[in-house]
Amino acid sequence: MKCNPIPEREDWFITDRKPTICPRCKKKEVRKAVLGYPSPEDFNNKNIYLIGCIPDMPIDRTWGCRNCDAGFWKDTPRNIAALGGLVPHQWPPEERTEKEKSKLMWKWFQEWKKNQVF
Repeated sequence: MKCNPIPEREDWFITDRKPTICPRCKKKEVRKAVLGYPSPEDFNNKNIYLIGCIPDMPIDRTWGCRNCDAGFWKDTPRNIAALGGLVPHQWPPEERTEKEKSKLMWKWFQEWKKNQVF
């Protein structure tokens, strides 16, 4: 498992899967993070980590430590971009469909053909 700290915050981590043990406090308290106002059942549920109503980042954390409040984000291009790996709030482009790819290739081919000297 890769669990890398985010340089700006000692309690934030990028990881490829849910950590079993929190690298910060060394306890088995990492749980799935849930955003929003909790129901009474969720408030007392020890199997989730409550973020609350107002997230602290543009992308919600994926997991959180119930003991030391460390945040864990899944290692995806979107999360890396939101956490400053690229420009904040600039998401990676969506993958093009086959139809879009062929249309774009046809356009490029037509431009190339127009610029050729025969």
